[in-house]
Amino acid sequence: MAARNGTFNAGYRKAAEADNAASLTPPETPTTAAPKVSPGNVSVGPPAQTPLKTPVEPPAAAAPKELTEQQQTSLAIKGTGMIVPALDTTYNIAAFPAVSSNPLNKFVSYNCLFTLSCLDKNMQNKGEFDPSKIKNVIARTQGDWGSDNRVRSTFGQYDYFLDDLIIVSQPALSSKTGESFATKITFKVTEPYSMGLFLDIMYEGAKQGGYLNFREASYLLMIEFAGYTDDNKPHAPDPSLTRYIPIKFLDVKLSVKSGGSTYDCEVIPYNEVAFRSPISNTKTAATLQGSTVGELLDTLEQGLNKFAQELIKGSEVDSTDEYFIYFPKDFSDPGNSGNDIKKSVVFRGDESGNIKFPNQDDTYDPAKGIINNRSLGRIDQEKKTYNFKTDTKVQDIISEVVIRSEYITNQLTNYKVGANKKGMINWFRVEIQIHDLKESELLNRQTRRYIYRVVPYEVHLSKLLPPKSVPAGYDVLKKTVNRIYDYLYTGKNTEIINVEVDFNMGFFSKVSADTGNNPGTNSKNFRADANVKDPGDGLSKSKTPTRTSNQQTLAIELDGSAVASGKSGNDTDETIQVRNYQKILTNPGDMIELKMTIMGDPYYLPSSGMGNQIKKPKGDNIMEDGSMNYQSGEVDIVFNFRTPIDLDPTTGLYKFDKRVDQFSGLFQIFEVESKFNQNKFTQSITAQRRRVQLQGSGENATLIGKVNG
Repeated sequence: MAARNGTFNAGYRKAAEADNAASLTPPETPTTAAPKVSPGNVSVGPPAQTPLKTPVEPPAAAAPKELTEQQQTSLAIKGTGMIVPALDTTYNIAAFPAVSSNPLNKFVSYNCLFTLSCLDKNMQNKGEFDPSKIKNVIARTQGDWGSDNRVRSTFGQYDYFLDDLIIVSQPALSSKTGESFATKITFKVTEPYSMGLFLDIMYEGAKQGGYLNFREASYLLMIEFAGYTDDNKPHAPDPSLTRYIPIKFLDVKLSVKSGGSTYDCEVIPYNEVAFRSPISNTKTAATLQGSTVGELLDTLEQGLNKFAQELIKGSEVDSTDEYFIYFPKDFSDPGNSGNDIKKSVVFRGDESGNIKFPNQDDTYDPAKGIINNRSLGRIDQEKKTYNFKTDTKVQDIISEVVIRSEYITNQLTNYKVGANKKGMINWFRVEIQIHDLKESELLNRQTRRYIYRVVPYEVHLSKLLPPKSVPAGYDVLKKTVNRIYDYLYTGKNTEIINVEVDFNMGFFSKVSADTGNNPGTNSKNFRADANVKDPGDGLSKSKTPTRTSNQQTLAIELDGSAVASGKSGNDTDETIQVRNYQKILTNPGDMIELKMTIMGDPYYLPSSGMGNQIKKPKGDNIMEDGSMNYQSGEVDIVFNFRTPIDLDPTTGLYKFDKRVDQFSGLFQIFEVESKFNQNKFTQSITAQRRRVQLQGSGENATLIGKVNG
């Protein structure tokens, strides 16, 4: 097993690096003096293929003086009929201070090691894991039979083979999950020459962990990387690369054949149980009262716990679950210290004291002084009350309250959208933590404490602007990027296996059907003359791109749902805009979508946010353990394309058009699929290009991501 991983993963990188170097080094010529050649770092063709190893012939004569310096450093590739000019893709390190490489590159070969164990409640609740303290081991790919942490069943002590692990994460807002994120995990367990013992071991492990029901227990999936470096020395698993995922089993399908049994397992991170029905659904109608987000959600918390306590009083259960709503300062704050979201005012009144609470589903009843809403129920202006229907998800109630608060709407002032230096605006996420409490005989499981955490989150302004508006902050945003990929004709690729670029010509951008002219909505923020906040400039007029031929030209789709049927005296421009913004942010889509398969990189495999784990941020896009920071804001990478357009008949050199800025540049990550199969670790990444990225014009236009000076 170990050799297979080394051959594919690290072996691929080393071969690519060696072949690149070999293909660029001219042979020695003792008889004929050749001009000095600076080979650069060039490969021909898609980098997923093995670079050519054909010897390189030096030019027959000195390079002509009229050739440019770049042409003089070009190499003729024998047998191809092509001459490829070298590309200097050396980045200004000061401009990309956060960029780092795949930490697995240090290995010549490595193994992916899995451990599946049942957690005890104390370790699960703390969210802190130490490989030396893990007990109740069910399966472990590295053997380790000398330890006493294996689960022993009534039939003895056994081991099982875990493989085909797939982890699909969505580190961005989406229509399916809203302001919360989701992770799906599947793997296969093989039990040779027997059947049913794996489930028996799970039951015994849960029992030793203090759980009454093994189907409701918390398990731990640990992923480690160990291997050999260039000095041919073995290295034990690196703690900084180890990933911990507390999980709950959703489904196990057993298949029995002559060689034994296989178990197809579907699991989720343990804390995400609270996002699923029926746990996340209110059991009765919820009534919220208050003027701030904190006050309203405090009444929601009280209502959830009151219903649970009434079940105990009625002797229907002996104990029950608890619900809390926290407002941490940021995602790395484990407590409830409070943030700007909690203090933010909802139901902001106008000069006459009327409470403004607009929505396209709202109808105002002047006789009763209330607003009726088809989806939310009834809103009483005098008491400032929300009424939510039974079976509404808790996270949806939280989102409905926050998007109607000044925390969001205060960014929309004087028809301008405020943003920070990176072009980011304030939004929010709903995270969850779960603490396992005592066992309940009547519930046939442990009771839990569900903690919903309302956390500040940043989204980029670019999605909210109309076509031809140039977003602010791209130059600053590049400085936070941790991964840069140079693909075609660069000689730098050792990571990418395959790339697909989808250009969606039919893509359109939604704006209000009135484009800001209807007095009932007055949604000027979506107009082409909308102002954006430019770093150092304050609020300034949008700039017109210097090269419209290469920019992403987006069509406008008029969205009638965003237009109010008429102003009732209770509508505000800001909250209508926020509703539109939420639709855009949670329904990602763009003209250029990138799908690439790369060598496995632990950067895209986070532990923070899984279960109760909290990792400290090391930067805007990276955590202290080297994984991506998806909890404080959107995650970006830089991807560069370079492509020849023709041969120069005068020089015989390849002509390259550097103007690939419509495909290169900043890409936001939307989905990561990590696959572990027969010790081969690969990842498929789906990302979308940030809109309207232009860098210069004419023949001297530079690659997006390359900074001169």
